[in-house]
Amino acid sequence: MAVCGICQNYSSIQELGTAWRKGLRRLLCLPYRTHNVMLAPLRSMLPLDYELMCHCVKFINNCLISCNDVVSFVARHGTFFQQMFSPIGCNAQRCCETVGLSLSNLHSFKNKLVFQVVYSSLPDWVMPAVSIVLELIQTRNRRSLQLLSSCALRQSGNFAKVGLALTMSPWPMFIHGGAAHALTAATIGYGPVNRRASAVAI
Repeated sequence: MAVCGICQNYSSIQELGTAWRKGLRRLLCLPYRTHNVMLAPLRSMLPLDYELMCHCVKFINNCLISCNDVVSFVARHGTFFQQMFSPIGCNAQRCCETVGLSLSNLHSFKNKLVFQVVYSSLPDWVMPAVSIVLELIQTRNRRSLQLLSSCALRQSGNFAKVGLALTMSPWPMFIHGGAAHALTAATIGYGPVNRRASAVAI
């Protein structure tokens, strides 16, 4: 029953939600003042407290239909008859009230319904702003990929030059250790080649 602690651990859930939002801002490289209401839509997610409600109700419904008679009896009694004295009933009542369901329709509490309730209640400015931010994030990511690709191309070109120099070297079988590093550095433009150091007997 530990998963059903929404009513009893509300302050802890709020602290967890704060940490979750900070982590999401950092993951997306967003300014720390980005509005809270925009964070979950940016990832097509539910806010953390609604995610926890979905998991809690799923747990309660699994208990209600459990093949274990004791588990199903305790869950049914706590959910439908002792809401104010049972943690499982208190949480079921709160989850249903949050999305506008009656307790008798607890089985209808699905992620799809919660998504509809949450996203339909967002202010009008949120989704247009989210679209703009997503476009900016994609532009930034494409720019980063382009820079990474150009660096990778330059690096692969340098490695090709090194391979060509080693192939054309008059002493291909005698280059190892520091001499090879010196030749590599010289080939990609970081220093002269010490030809005397390049020919080392095995």
